Amino acid sequence: MQAVYFVTTEAGEESSMTGRFLLLVSLIYGTFACGIAARKLFPRLAGIEKPVTKILFIFFTGFITFNSLWSLELQRFFSIMLPAVNLALILLSLPPAYLFARFLSLPPKKKGSFIACSIFSNWGTALGGFICFLLYGSRGLYLANWYIAFCRLYHYFIGVPLLSFYRDDGKGSFGKTVGDIARNPLWYVPFVMIAAGILLNLLGVERPRSVDFVATRVFIYVTVTGYSFTIGLGVKMKESVKRLKAAFFTAIIKFVYNPLAALLLLRVLGYFRQSDLLPARVVMVESFMPTAIMSVVLVKLLGLDEDLANSAWFVTTIGAMPVVLVLLKLLG
Repeated sequence: MQAVYFVTTEAGEESSMTGRFLLLVSLIYGTFACGIAARKLFPRLAGIEKPVTKILFIFFTGFITFNSLWSLELQRFFSIMLPAVNLALILLSLPPAYLFARFLSLPPKKKGSFIACSIFSNWGTALGGFICFLLYGSRGLYLANWYIAFCRLYHYFIGVPLLSFYRDDGKGSFGKTVGDIARNPLWYVPFVMIAAGILLNLLGVERPRSVDFVATRVFIYVTVTGYSFTIGLGVKMKESVKRLKAAFFTAIIKFVYNPLAALLLLRVLGYFRQSDLLPARVVMVESFMPTAIMSVVLVKLLGLDEDLANSAWFVTTIGAMPVVLVLLKLLG
């Protein structure tokens, strides 16, 4: 999910985060199931799937990102570099995504969906950030949030242009993609919010508590439930089952390749030679995370293969549960 910095006190912090995490997970799976049920009971509801997703993406997600960028604080060098490490790991996940898509002989729209599900993960407070909090406390949570501070920028500037090439059966062009972004409020409104958040942060403008409250106590739940519900509305179970093979290859990237790539990158950059190993540990935890909801959202908005994205999201999220238990046992 989005990078959200929670300002809490030590007393009651863990119970607050635990309750929030359990609520988020319940909302994700509960509203996902409600979406599936609603599609079966009221087939016409499938027509609101993309309009609702666009509204959530433009305004709600944009505001959450605006809040998180306004709230960020910088620490020492190896901590400051965490967003760049996140970017590097996204780029490192592209080669296996391309190779597996080629091996599976996926047509353009399926290939775009496979790549989207391979390069973006559930790094936020709904999973990765919360595990970092459980293991390493408040600073672990902060570093996890800083690690994904610019993930929305990566969605916009990497995900959208890259995946747009596969939108028109692989006949997209860079010029057309840039033109679409320049004219479409789906993309330029969030850019304005991102720029505003960064500018207010740099100017040192104090952030009102009401802004943080709306973003972290209201909008984050609206976006989670809204996205999960629309994913459920778009699920065609028979078609998703047919994409299980691709979903399992996505799981290989998530749970095998990404952790190995993260380990190698951290060693090359010297993170394990520092006295403070917490930034490296946070990156390693985040490297095991499953496909992000935002991957499915981008696939939906760009008209790629939703069935493959739904399958990959479901398989890797279920597969992440035993992985999370192992991480908590080994690193706790």
